[in-house]
Amino acid sequence: MTSQEVPIDDKTFKLFKDYVGVTSKEELETHLIDVQRELLKASRTFRCIESFRFAVPRITYRFYYDLLLDYARSHTNPILLDIGCCAGTDLRQLYVDGYPGDCLVGMDESQHFIECGYALFKDKDRCPVQFQVGDMLSIDRSDTKVAVIMAGSLIHLLRNADDVHALVARVAQWLRAGGLFVGAHVAIPHSGHITRRGESKFYFGKNDLHDLLVKHHFGNIRMETQPHTDIFVPDSPAFWLSFSCIYSPPS
Repeated sequence: MTSQEVPIDDKTFKLFKDYVGVTSKEELETHLIDVQRELLKASRTFRCIESFRFAVPRITYRFYYDLLLDYARSHTNPILLDIGCCAGTDLRQLYVDGYPGDCLVGMDESQHFIECGYALFKDKDRCPVQFQVGDMLSIDRSDTKVAVIMAGSLIHLLRNADDVHALVARVAQWLRAGGLFVGAHVAIPHSGHITRRGESKFYFGKNDLHDLLVKHHFGNIRMETQPHTDIFVPDSPAFWLSFSCIYSPPS
């Protein structure tokens, strides 16, 4: 047993048992601490790394998870792009649950995070996921439309409303008609700032996201909220917002 507290839920242990071959939570704890040590060497780190959530298949807790699996079963060439994929945990969970491996693509600004993902899942020589390093706003994929774009824990990392507008516009550029855009992030009812860790932190509003999606021809918009506990802002009005929508451009 390690001296550091490492929360491991049943879904996390099952993923590492099925995909990596881990046999005990004690073994997994030691492994996650080793990988976390490497992740923390990145030039920019995040709360999810400090709290070991990089290893949790959080996508399985989102209402749209089964929707993605059903989409893969009912559509041809269901290429899914996960933007801001970090270590690629959600992508590997999708693969374990039946999403075609040759249709899974992860994108992150950090090559270091992607390499740590190979170490995390011990699959450098067998990983079915394709990874691309870069910022989606500076990469041109306009010649290759995808079926699904996923933005997990990404939007709340953006600096301002202009960045969110640019991201959604690029998603609309890259999706094929009828494609899915899904994601989950920390939000507040209306866009604004919260003082957090002594700094002013921007959050994009739930209502503003709905209006922005409509502006870019997304329909069938569904949103769900879940409580968010912020140890740095006990009375924070923020919550987790999960969403799904279908790209329906005018013909």
